[in-house]
Amino acid sequence: MRKRDVLIQHWLNGAEVKRLRNNAALCGMSVSEYVRQLINGYAPVCIPSIEYFSLLKELRAIGNNMHQIAYRANSMHLLDTPYYKKNADKVLEVCDYLFSLHLPVKVGEINGYNKNVGNPQSP
Repeated sequence: MRKRDVLIQHWLNGAEVKRLRNNAALCGMSVSEYVRQLINGYAPVCIPSIEYFSLLKELRAIGNNMHQIAYRANSMHLLDTPYYKKNADKVLEVCDYLFSLHLPVKVGEINGYNKNVGNPQSP
């Protein structure tokens, strides 16, 4: 049995339908799912490219390697560990920032990263 049993139809012009379908496709969603996300107060975001994920993975690996090097250097008293750890943490913060760019947010929440693809003024 279907979870959704109510059909709602709306009249749109050609440009609106094209924009709706394009925005849904950019987010990797069906038009129905895209509209449901908007109704539930979320601003759908575009699917990032494959390069985005490989860059994020590489940055995380660099940050983890830096932590391991700092741990080992600290045990041998060869490095200014707090300074080194601060930089490693900064790399991981950049990773978290990149990841947050593509998380859906509630409409009205402003984090400065997510763009509502449905807004014609967005770049």
